[in-house]
Amino acid sequence: TLISCIPSAYIVFRKPNNKYFRVALFNCSMAFFFFSYHVHEKTILVPLIPLLLSIRYFRHFYIDFAIISAATNYHMLLED
Repeated sequence: TLISCIPSAYIVFRKPNNKYFRVALFNCSMAFFFFSYHVHEKTILVPLIPLLLSIRYFRHFYIDFAIISAATNYHMLLED
C-alpha cells in the first residue's frame, strides 16, 4: 500500500499545490482500498471523501465514481 502511494506523495513534495494534494489524498485512499489485506465492501465509500474535496477539478469523475460505489453496495442494502 505504501509503495503505491509514493508517486503521489513525490509529486506533492516536488510541487506543493492544493490540487495535487487533493489528488494525492484520493490516490492514497484508493491504494488502501486496492491493496489492503481484508477489505469490507463499504470501504469503497472512503475514497469519496477526498474526491469530494476535489470536485471542482473532477466533477464528472466524482459523479460516476459515486454512482458505481453506491451500486456495488446495493446488495448490502437489500439484506439489511
